[in-house]
Amino acid sequence: MPYSGSALKDMAFRDFLAYIRAMEAELAAHKAERLAFAQARLRELLLAQMPQAGVFSAKVPDIGMARRDTAGFSEHRFDRPLVSLLAQGSKETTIGGEILRLEAPQLLTVCVDMPSSSRILAASPQEPLLTLYFYLNPALIRELLPALDGGNRLSQSGSGILASQVDPDFMEAMLRLASIMEKEDHVQLRAE
Repeated sequence: MPYSGSALKDMAFRDFLAYIRAMEAELAAHKAERLAFAQARLRELLLAQMPQAGVFSAKVPDIGMARRDTAGFSEHRFDRPLVSLLAQGSKETTIGGEILRLEAPQLLTVCVDMPSSSRILAASPQEPLLTLYFYLNPALIRELLPALDGGNRLSQSGSGILASQVDPDFMEAMLRLASIMEKEDHVQLRAE
């Protein structure tokens, strides 16, 4: 029995949709692989630069790293505006009255000066909590927020705080930054 023109169009359209869905799934799998690879390499670099627990200043101004080896560790601070990538572990952070639970790989952006407190939820000497953060001026953060967010918001209270998922492009950029920080001779040249 021959198919009508309309039935053939419907079949072609269904085949096309199935193809698009397959391509989307393949792209999502590729993005997940890129993210996992960059995150694993970033963890290696951070561990090499932080052999023990503590907060470390990078050789590049306004960039820092933190390593925590103990779950339950708490700290209270007054932060400047910053962008902080949680590369490994999980923590609960209270900023401006908002409680955020962050798990690697997630990004925290704070656009205003404010007090904060954090409690480490998952960390051990074998798998420490690792963060790479950098301070930015508020005007630059407001300009960058749309690009950093990418529609993957976990929280945005309107109080200058944003928690979001990290995409592969951002993770790879942080990996490049950590790679530069590792090479003493490149730091001064790239920081200027």
